[in-house]
Amino acid sequence: MQSYYFYLHTNHKTNIYVQKQPIEGLEPEFIWIDCTRDDVLNRAEQWQQEIFQHSQLSLNEYHVRDILNLEHPCAFDTLDDYDLLIFRKLITPEDRIATGLQLGRNMSGFLDLLPRL
Repeated sequence: MQSYYFYLHTNHKTNIYVQKQPIEGLEPEFIWIDCTRDDVLNRAEQWQQEIFQHSQLSLNEYHVRDILNLEHPCAFDTLDDYDLLIFRKLITPEDRIATGLQLGRNMSGFLDLLPRL
């Protein structure tokens, strides 16, 4: 996970600069948190805590499901508190991504925590 904090320049209100660490006492214009699916897989609760530590925001449970869903297409969604961009890369044989039953076994603990629809 990588975080980027975007701030308005104090002397030039139209210029924005980016920092890899938050600046104490300044409110960022926005925070970009870049994660891979591996950041979330098999540790969704811990990942959500890390997101909260960086942004003070709790993610919508459906967004977490979308992130973990290999078949979910690229998407952009916006809520009052945050925007979410899901971008899927081209998958190559070297990626060795679990699918089907393998995926179900790997995520069974997480799926049990989610409400059934």
